Amino acid sequence: MSRRVGSNIDPSPVQEVVLRAFVLFVDEYGYAPTVGELAKLTGLSEGNVKNRVRQLVRKGWLYRAAPRVWRNLRVARSLDELKEV
Repeated sequence: MSRRVGSNIDPSPVQEVVLRAFVLFVDEYGYAPTVGELAKLTGLSEGNVKNRVRQLVRKGWLYRAAPRVWRNLRVARSLDELKEV
């Protein structure tokens, strides 16, 4: 099974928690959070957050503004696009 980059796949519940925490952090501070900051906000381990962020990038919800730069993640899609459950 191949993975499609930037596909329109909705985030899983845990990915959505990370995505919402990311957006709230950016709204409050004006810049992207680190993996450690997201881990504190969500109560997940840093490794778990790192994996979820990678998955959100692959699904097209986040993107990297520049390679190898701190706080380089940006929101690619509006949270309004999340399906209501």
